[in-house]
Parts: sequence; structure tokens; C-alpha cells
Amino acid sequence: MIESLPSKTKEILSLFKKIFGNSYNLVERKQTVRSGKGKSRGRMHKSNAGLLVITSADEKVKCANVDVKSIKEVRMADLYPLGRLTIYTKKSLEEIKNVA
Repeated sequence: MIESLPSKTKEILSLFKKIFGNSYNLVERKQTVRSGKGKSRGRMHKSNAGLLVITSADEKVKCANVDVKSIKEVRMADLYPLGRLTIYTKKSLEEIKNVA
């Protein structure tokens, strides 16, 4: 749980490096070229889901390498694949409590 996120992308990514340490490679969304015949069959790129940051409706955060969604925009497909790294801000958790 993060109380507030910095406004700059560089500061956000350095914060995530401190939090995740050696597992930081799971945080950034990456896309690689597939080896083998899959390239010619329309499956050229392999990609991971990366990190999902869930904020409250009044928080404004932009970061190019991770997905940032407000609590009202989150759908079940955003949480897929199961076990996707997700970070909630403190305000978003309070907003969830008020809704339920």
C-alpha cells in the first residue's frame, strides 16, 4: 500500500525498484520478439502484463511503463492474469471501503 505516488515517471520507477528489489523485472511491461515459426503465423511478439497501480478517482498519476487505473475504471480483465502484481494507494482502499 502506497500513501501517495510521485508525479514524475523517473521517481515512480525508482520507488518501485526500492519496493520490489530483485523482482523489478516483473514490474515493467516488456515486449520481445518470439523465436520460431510463431512469427510467421501472426504471433510475433511475446509480452508480460507488468504492474497495475490502482488509484482513487481524484489522484492523477501517469507512468509509461506500468498500467495506472482509477478504482472506477478497473475491470476484471485488468486483473488478469491471476496473480498480477497490483499496488493500491491508501486513498483507493478507503474509497473501496466506502462503496462496500
